[in-house]
Amino acid sequence: MDLFYFFLNKLGQKLPVFLIITRFKKNNTHKEFLNLLKDRKNLLGVISAREDLHRTIASNSAFSSKKGYMHG
Repeated sequence: MDLFYFFLNKLGQKLPVFLIITRFKKNNTHKEFLNLLKDRKNLLGVISAREDLHRTIASNSAFSSKKGYMHG
């Protein structure tokens, strides 16, 4: 978040940033909620939880940030 705020300040933008953290599993409720959010013009993106990320960190294996956990 600090990096995000840094670049917003560099651009001279004073935009509010809201984080929504849910514990929805990927089911119909989750999909419906994401569809409602994606219709908003000012949404920058969605970061979905990754179950394999927790296992990767816990087992000390190589972590790849290119595995596709950003949606936008």
